[in-house]
Amino acid sequence: MKKIYGLMMALLTVTVMQGQVTLTELNDKNGDAVKNPYYFTEYNGKVYFQASGQYGQELYVTDGTQNGTEVIDIYEGSYVVTKNVYDENSNLIGTEDVTYQNESSPSGFFMYNDELYFSTIMSDENGAVAKQYKYNSTTGSLTVVDETQNFKNPMVVGENIYFINGSNNLVVYSAGSVTDVPSTGQTHYADKAIYYNGNIIFYGDVDGSEATTGYELCKYDIGSEQFVFVANIDNNTYGPGWARDAFIENFTIVDDKLYFSGDYNDSWLWETEGTEITTVKVDLANTITGTDNYYVWGGKIYFKGNDGTGQLFSYDPDETSPSLTNLSNFDGFSSTNHNPINFCEYNNALYYQGANGSELALYKTDGSGISQENASLEMYSAIGKLGDILLVNGREANEDKLFVYAPTPTAIVDEISDNAITVSPNPSYGYVHVEGIESAMATYELYDLSGKCIEKGVIGSSNQINYSVGAGMYILKVVDTTNTKLTKILVK
Repeated sequence: MKKIYGLMMALLTVTVMQGQVTLTELNDKNGDAVKNPYYFTEYNGKVYFQASGQYGQELYVTDGTQNGTEVIDIYEGSYVVTKNVYDENSNLIGTEDVTYQNESSPSGFFMYNDELYFSTIMSDENGAVAKQYKYNSTTGSLTVVDETQNFKNPMVVGENIYFINGSNNLVVYSAGSVTDVPSTGQTHYADKAIYYNGNIIFYGDVDGSEATTGYELCKYDIGSEQFVFVANIDNNTYGPGWARDAFIENFTIVDDKLYFSGDYNDSWLWETEGTEITTVKVDLANTITGTDNYYVWGGKIYFKGNDGTGQLFSYDPDETSPSLTNLSNFDGFSSTNHNPINFCEYNNALYYQGANGSELALYKTDGSGISQENASLEMYSAIGKLGDILLVNGREANEDKLFVYAPTPTAIVDEISDNAITVSPNPSYGYVHVEGIESAMATYELYDLSGKCIEKGVIGSSNQINYSVGAGMYILKVVDTTNTKLTKILVK
């Protein structure tokens, strides 16, 4: 963006700040606040997520604009509950009717056969029922996949979906029905799981192994239809005759190796290739405890680790030269918990929520260090990506709401010079009218937020600019004989 930046400084007075951002609350198309957004999932050019609004906790979709943000009310209807009313001295003074919305509370989003699958908890006056749904964005159809259960920890393998059911058994969804995985009469208990090299690796037990080892690392071999106990990574006990569980989490695959956190007390970084002999602690990280929140970016694992305080680490498993780096260990952070969480890759950087003492803020890393973004919300409980923007669950005045966050290399806060050129409408839908130009040869240039000129031309006697670009934020430059206008436009 250096080209635009230098041009603006030469032609007009603007407000420019390196690293400044556009942070805007995003309401739905009816103008209602979108509260408590979670589980941002991109699907066919839009983001789907759970949020709360006038219809309770439901499915929402956004294209990054207000007109394109709406609720998909899966469980319609409401019910009334009569409640007692008390005075300030806790004396009963009457009753009142309170209306509650039926709600579906969607979560666990994943894609399968170009459809969006997700779990729901269908809540009404009679209680709550788990159901599995799928949504087709082309037809707009919602379909119940399973009337009685959610697909916990889903793993798409070919044409099948493996998942863990409510009884902590591994099952498979195939050809429209759910069945137990084929086995030779073995028993098992599965918690967290991942598909890896023809196996379902899981945390649990096989044939009652929990009694002697606790819940440990196990696998289901899809080809042989066998459950196998892999390794006891925590061979300690809670007490005599009481084996201790390993509390395995954060399954992550990098360069054909599987990494995970485990050990009851210390939660080390481990690696495995699915056998006992290959299941070992990562030697470079053998002093780092409490590892959590694994995220793979650029062939490295980024995670929270504790070397006295909770910091941001990266582990590069390069076979010839592996390395471990504490990215947040510098003055101001080394003596306080940074506690990185909610990672999201964007614009050649990794964004996340981090702490500096008691203050939570939005940070990013380029892999060599960290920096705090210029954003003033109190918390960033979820972060998702949609095209050239980030979607954020941000806390403002103790309320969690949906925000659009548009970090750019150099953010422009419109020109403050006073000239006669005006541009409308904004937001726009493929065209804008330009008023106040004096010459029929006035020109325009349209830039994306990286500073690349993507369209340009002569405005002409119609005073209208027509353009064919995707939805998003752009910078429009209009040049007349005596005036130049630079302004942001939002294209829907």
